[in-house]
Amino acid sequence: MAVDGERTFKFKIPYLDEAKLIHSKESIGTLKFKIPYLDEVKPYKTMWFILLLGFSLLFLLPPFYRGLFFEYEQEVATLWAIILVWLVYTLELGEKKPKFLQLTLDYAVLALPIIYLISIINAANIGFAVDEFVQNILYFLVFWLATRFGADQNARRVLLHAVYLAAIGVSLAGLMTATGVINIRDGYLSGRIYSSFQYPNALASYLAAAFLIGIYLWVSSNKALRYFYGIGNYIILTVLLGTKSNGGLMVFLAIMVLYFIFQPPGKRFAIFFHLFLNLALAFVVIKSFIYHVDVTGQTGNSWLWFLVGLIIAIMIEVIIQFIVLNKAVITIFTKYKKPLIYMFLGFMVVALIGGLILVLSNEVLREKIYELLRIRNASERGYFYRDALKMFFKSPLIGWGGGGWGEAYRAFQSYFYISTQVHSYYLQLFVETGVLGVATIVTIIGSFFKYFINLWRKTSDYWLSFEVVTLGAVIINIAGHAAIDFDLSLAALSLVLFLALGFIRTLYFTAISKPLPEKNKRKVQFNSIPYFTLISVIAIGLLIFVGMLATASHYEYSAYSYYQAQDLQGLKNVMENAARYNPFNASYNEKLRDIYKSFGDLNNALLQAEKAVAKSKYDPYKKIELSYLYYQTGQIDKAADLTDKFISDAPFMAVVYDAAARVNMMCGLAAVRNGDLTKAREYFNKVVKVRDLEEKQITKYTPETRKLQVVAPVLSVTPEVKLNVGIAYYFLKDFAKARENLLVSKEKTDLAAESLLWLTVLESKAGNTELAGKYKKELEKAPGGGQLVNKIGEFLSLPLL
Repeated sequence: MAVDGERTFKFKIPYLDEAKLIHSKESIGTLKFKIPYLDEVKPYKTMWFILLLGFSLLFLLPPFYRGLFFEYEQEVATLWAIILVWLVYTLELGEKKPKFLQLTLDYAVLALPIIYLISIINAANIGFAVDEFVQNILYFLVFWLATRFGADQNARRVLLHAVYLAAIGVSLAGLMTATGVINIRDGYLSGRIYSSFQYPNALASYLAAAFLIGIYLWVSSNKALRYFYGIGNYIILTVLLGTKSNGGLMVFLAIMVLYFIFQPPGKRFAIFFHLFLNLALAFVVIKSFIYHVDVTGQTGNSWLWFLVGLIIAIMIEVIIQFIVLNKAVITIFTKYKKPLIYMFLGFMVVALIGGLILVLSNEVLREKIYELLRIRNASERGYFYRDALKMFFKSPLIGWGGGGWGEAYRAFQSYFYISTQVHSYYLQLFVETGVLGVATIVTIIGSFFKYFINLWRKTSDYWLSFEVVTLGAVIINIAGHAAIDFDLSLAALSLVLFLALGFIRTLYFTAISKPLPEKNKRKVQFNSIPYFTLISVIAIGLLIFVGMLATASHYEYSAYSYYQAQDLQGLKNVMENAARYNPFNASYNEKLRDIYKSFGDLNNALLQAEKAVAKSKYDPYKKIELSYLYYQTGQIDKAADLTDKFISDAPFMAVVYDAAARVNMMCGLAAVRNGDLTKAREYFNKVVKVRDLEEKQITKYTPETRKLQVVAPVLSVTPEVKLNVGIAYYFLKDFAKARENLLVSKEKTDLAAESLLWLTVLESKAGNTELAGKYKKELEKAPGGGQLVNKIGEFLSLPLL
């Protein structure tokens, strides 16, 4: 109890204790939609409308092209965006609009492609770095276009509809591919819906963003249209649950809580019922849908469940329209709002405590939840993040270039895993662009929150306030989940993020801007020619550059038909064209290397292999192939020198030790044949060193990493390494160690013949004639051994060191 005269602070529950206006449907009404630009007195309005439709294609189509994950689709989208930006900027100059960039956020988003361009200087893979540069050009262009079209509320609504309709289409495509109606490669796997995104976690983030947009469209529309949005939201929510993305669903539910808190009062009651009832319905429907797909195989029953759910979704909308939004019901709820909310919160707390007790007391249930939450995946990603930080601190200034993680992660991994993505957009950005990327992303995030908070606090218009909160929720949902996954590598999702970010920026700019004086407008008009010239030159340059990359990608795609037809000459021609149009892509050189090898042209094959390694600096496979080509063309020193590099590129991969031991052994054997015994000793000692390096690397495992490594057996000295070590020890005259290793390699079927050959040579040289004869007989019977018998005499004639 407070002492008389003292003042105490009284805590109040947000919103519950405030005398805020509870809007009824009559007091708020609905948002009236007009055709953008055409219903306005605006210069060039028809052209603006056509460009708006063109811009909407960037949100309608990309989700159906593998989420715009691959380079060719990104390049085509970038070409389209460049054309749109040039046309829009031309119209703006005609309307005497202000300069190209205006706010801090504009410069920060433009900095993304610039820092990726700078990072090419230190790129681990030049081709990947160029691709990321183009991808971030696309993001900036979409952001810039969003800032221009975002000034018109009706235009914003058209673009949000484009996102929403595409999400419904992607959802239906996911259901259809699950039931075999259509075929999308990797569209449905292991009871999870991947749809055209081919990655369920990114799909979950995309659908969650679309559902938030759907809520806004549903709330702000008239009664008739609400049935359409109600059905659309049910479809999206059903497939969202069907992705079974733990991270995506957890972020979505957290965002929905924030969405309720920050949205303007007046529609929370209706939105709560819409979400809660449709969420429960979607859960039941998708569970039964997948059950019939995976267990019974009766896909007709799957669709029956879906259609029943659709009918119930319509009934839910009827209930909301005529009961939940009834003025009398709203009045009652307003009167007893506090007790009802306390009851609901109490129920949630009791349910949570009861659930925890049930889980803690039931071991079987604990195991199921452990499996459901995929705790192992979380542990694995912890190592991804740790290894990403190692890379960041190794090259902190400008990073490793775009795609740097995917190229070089094997050199830094704590155990052997395969993941060309960090599974965190921000860490991947830091790895690829260094501190420049850190500064850029901090500026973008800071600017967003500054603009969002300003709009949220100062916007008085109900529907604009609701739209701002929706856009903020979309951004935080996508950006939040991107912190724990590589969602933003799928450009279709990133485009939605930058669209919403551009809208927020423009709404903020509109709120703080003052009308431009006529004298300033005249200045802009006076300077329009140099501005137009500069933008035109940049646009033409980008069109040529990105167009060349797209042409190269097209040639690569067309190569598949030549490969199927076994037309090697045609295949060579198209791949040479691809390499000509895109001289940065190492994979083109890699394919040309193999084509030239098939023609027996080792010199050109070697040239292409060297180009591939120069562009892809941390790929052990490319170095292994180059090493073999050096050996085949007589460049033994270069072949042996390269072995150290591909071991350091992937120290937890068994194949690099196998290849290194083999190449050094072959180089040693060649040196013996050439009479260079000093070099031969050096090469054979390197074979033994390879084995020692592998044994040292094995000690770096921890008990946890041994459990986590599942994509390949835990690293061990393989029979392949032992075979070559045995041969090396033979020439180094350590017969005991040679015998020990060769006896191990002999037990592996595909190594038996070669092992028996060297055991025969070894025992013959050691004077064990009887044992040598025994091994020779086994060699003759072994698969492929008959061809090796004739080599015994040759190897016996070679000098030992």
